Amino acid sequence: MYDNILIPTDGSPGIGSAVEQCMMQAKQNDATVHVLYIIDSRTHIMLPDVTQKRVVELLREEGHRAVEHIRTIAKEHDIECVTALKQGVPHEAILTYAQDQGIDLIVMGTHGRSGEKKRVLGSVTEEVVRNASIPVMTVRLTKKGVQFLQLENDESEDDQLPEEQQRYIG
Repeated sequence: MYDNILIPTDGSPGIGSAVEQCMMQAKQNDATVHVLYIIDSRTHIMLPDVTQKRVVELLREEGHRAVEHIRTIAKEHDIECVTALKQGVPHEAILTYAQDQGIDLIVMGTHGRSGEKKRVLGSVTEEVVRNASIPVMTVRLTKKGVQFLQLENDESEDDQLPEEQQRYIG
C-alpha cells in the first residue's frame, strides 16, 4: 500500500509517538522511511548576515542530529531510511519534498491544540493536512512516545520533553 513514508521532524522528543507509528507502517508495508528536517527560513530572516549564517549552521547541526536519531531507530528495525535537510517554510517544504520524492504517506505528530492557542501559534501539521494530496497520519504526542525514543536510543535526561509540550501529551 505504501512504498515511501515521510516523517518530518523538528528534533523534539515528543515526536516519538509519530516515529513509532511510522516504523510500524513501514514494517507492515516494507516501505522506505524518509526523515526530513526543515530549517525554517522565517526564524532568522531579520538577523544580521553574520548571525544568520551562524543560526543556519546551528540549525543544520540540530537537524542532522534529529534525522540521524530516527535513522538509527529505522536501522534497528531493519527499515530502509533516507534522510534530508531542507530550508524553507516548513509546511511548504514538507509538501514539496513529498511530491518530489513520490511519498505515499506522511506521518506527523500533533500537540492536540485547539481554539485560540492553535490560531495564535499556527500548526505545520494542520497546513500539511489541509494541503496534501496524499494521506497524512497525525499522531498525538504521548509520554509513551517520548519513552519510545528514549528506550530506542538509550538516552534519558538529555531528551526530556519541554514543559511547553508536556501540557499537550496524553
